[in-house]
Amino acid sequence: MLSEAVSVAKGHHRRWSSLPNDIFADIISRVGFTHKAVITVSNTSFIIKHTADATDRWFIPPYDLYEFWTTLDNLFTVFIPPFIDTFILDLHPAHYDEPRCWPIMNRWARQLRDCNIQHFTTKGLRRHRSDDQVYPPNFLRMHSLVSLKLNLCDNRIESSVPPIILLPNLKKLKLDWINYGFLKRLLSNCPSLEDLSVSVSVDRIEERLVSLTSKKLKRLLIALEGFLINDFIIDAPMLEKLDYYSFSIFSMRMLDSISDVKSLKVEVSASSRRIELGSKTTMIFPNLSHLNLVIYSPEVFKAIGLMLHCPKLEVFELRLDKIYYYRIRKMVWNKEAVFVPVEHVKHIKLYPSTGLDCIGKELLDLVRFLLRSAKVLKKLTINAYDPHSFYLAKPYFYQALFECAKATSRCQIELLGVDKQP
Repeated sequence: MLSEAVSVAKGHHRRWSSLPNDIFADIISRVGFTHKAVITVSNTSFIIKHTADATDRWFIPPYDLYEFWTTLDNLFTVFIPPFIDTFILDLHPAHYDEPRCWPIMNRWARQLRDCNIQHFTTKGLRRHRSDDQVYPPNFLRMHSLVSLKLNLCDNRIESSVPPIILLPNLKKLKLDWINYGFLKRLLSNCPSLEDLSVSVSVDRIEERLVSLTSKKLKRLLIALEGFLINDFIIDAPMLEKLDYYSFSIFSMRMLDSISDVKSLKVEVSASSRRIELGSKTTMIFPNLSHLNLVIYSPEVFKAIGLMLHCPKLEVFELRLDKIYYYRIRKMVWNKEAVFVPVEHVKHIKLYPSTGLDCIGKELLDLVRFLLRSAKVLKKLTINAYDPHSFYLAKPYFYQALFECAKATSRCQIELLGVDKQP
């Protein structure tokens, strides 16, 4: 029945694409697809989403995976519109343990390339098996792609990447858990890239310096995975926004390479021995207007405060991580903290970690310090992780916070996530 539908439908894509989505759903149900997948088809998009929870790592499909992929392949062949610009494949990773799915996805990629597809997304694209190469190379030969999102989690993919990567028009790229060698090849073949989100791992000792080059890149979110990486630098003269996450690296070379950014988020859990700032004591960020710090240790906190000079900083966000808060709370804000210059800041957002001590005296000391230092501050926002903590500490904390507010008539103090119980 399904094969007959496929043969009849070939050459009649325009007729299929004119049907409303509810008609498509009825047709799909009639051709026997019973594997709890939601398929959405329109004139410009084709979306396959499985109802299984992708976070359930123990999920085992209760059906034959080859039959599942064969049925999907038939439906794709029947219903793919001629002018599709968006394709999304959102399956549980267990579905990719069927080795015959990779040739099927390769065929899809070739067909989508002929449609001049612009947006391509696959979620959960990973394998639990380790007996063969798994990467479908045709995903990287779609010359018309504007955005590409791939969830990849496999260090074996680099050797199976095709010698030719063709992504000349790609502007947005999102990759998870990518080998650094593979990432370098990708970036060298994406001359139009403006937005990159990636988690990078290193598995070769000679690659311990991670260096990214992209002449048109404007936004970068990067997470450096593991402790093998010694340093990180960026050659991106048009970079405006950087979100940086690392277990170990925070260096002057890195900061020098991003000094022109307008927005910066830094989350580093480095110990003091991995903070390599050299003899330079001041680092000027002339264009920085938004700074977001996630603090794990006093060493990183002091290092940033000592060196950053941000004459245009308007928004400052500070998140105190609960794991290391027992060390941070011992700091005396008036004496020990050489703080990020906040004299031009108009809005400060604080995210204290969970715990009564965190919203007690130490947080009040920090609030007083900021109110004295930020001369043009218009708004101070304290956002609670745990609303019940504010409620339990309310008798002491609220009164003291009220006194802080009375001391300045220029600044509004806002509490978010606060328990409203009396």
